[in-house]
Amino acid sequence: MRERLASALAKESAEAETLIFCGREAELEKVLRECSGRLIFLADAAESFSGRRALLEERYDEYETRFMLAEEQTVRGISEKGISEEFQPVRLPDNVILNRCCEIGGTGKSRAWLSAHVNGTDCLRYVSFGGSGKQVFDLLHVGDLVSLVREQIHAFRPGLYHVSGGVRASVSLLELTAVCESATGNIVKITNDESRREIPVFSLDISRLTEYFIWRPEYGVEEIVRDMLVRQVTDVS
Repeated sequence: MRERLASALAKESAEAETLIFCGREAELEKVLRECSGRLIFLADAAESFSGRRALLEERYDEYETRFMLAEEQTVRGISEKGISEEFQPVRLPDNVILNRCCEIGGTGKSRAWLSAHVNGTDCLRYVSFGGSGKQVFDLLHVGDLVSLVREQIHAFRPGLYHVSGGVRASVSLLELTAVCESATGNIVKITNDESRREIPVFSLDISRLTEYFIWRPEYGVEEIVRDMLVRQVTDVS
């Protein structure tokens, strides 16, 4: 992901010096000590949230293929739109944009899911919820991330933003299984694992991001998976 970002933004210029850094949010203070100009910091939201246990208390409704967040919630920063910046706010200096990003296509759970279907390996598990596979998470296409960072370079508005591919790029494991089966033509055995509780819906609310920037995500789940598959085939060959 770092390489694709660097390649896509290599020729981008800005009025003020801007450093783009990918890392853990815990590294932010150290990076700031070494950065004299503007900073666009990209962090993994799943790693950033210290209050992940609170997400287990989400209220959700169950549908045929997925869970969806209920309108009424008890945890601050969670609504039917997803997890907002209020869930875990942070104070930032006025030279910093902190983008907390959902899973970027080709990393994490989505990569493991697709790889298992490509290779035909029976190593997948539906964790918790009786093996329904209805737990939901967001994806983000690298192309959408590149277009966002490009806009932020030129329209620098400091602050904390939650970044995801939006509704079209949210997917349950059950739905992701169907997409991977369609893309690869392979069906793999998926077992049930009730050994731990999983977050019902890990979906980011991008309302603040779309309020401050023109950017909108363009890629959906099927497009993200197809792009991942092409890259996997290319890497193998």
